[in-house]
Amino acid sequence: MRVDSRGFILPGRPPPPHAQEVAVARDFDLSTHRSRLIDDELLDGSELVLVMDTRQRARLRTLFGSFDGPILLLGDLDPAHIHRRAILDPIDRPRADFERVFDRIQACCDELVECLITPAS
Repeated sequence: MRVDSRGFILPGRPPPPHAQEVAVARDFDLSTHRSRLIDDELLDGSELVLVMDTRQRARLRTLFGSFDGPILLLGDLDPAHIHRRAILDPIDRPRADFERVFDRIQACCDELVECLITPAS
């Protein structure tokens, strides 16, 4: 399985300092990561696209209407009781917000992996 991260704006940006700090505390090194734009080539080889909110899903459908694969809100996989489906972008927020977002993304990704490796009954 290949996992990639892309976005809609400003390619070449490093993660914000708080994101890098929180990632290091979780044994992830984001120091060389740079933002990249989503494109047709990436989508052509994708079987599933995960987004953080419904606006991103709508934008993907508008810009890349030929992509007919599933676009899933990552927050829908949250095993905890949730107040909102969207996973909010913590940019320009305190470190504690980054920690909450990282925790939620981790929980959702763990649930996704469980769904992918556990056969349907």
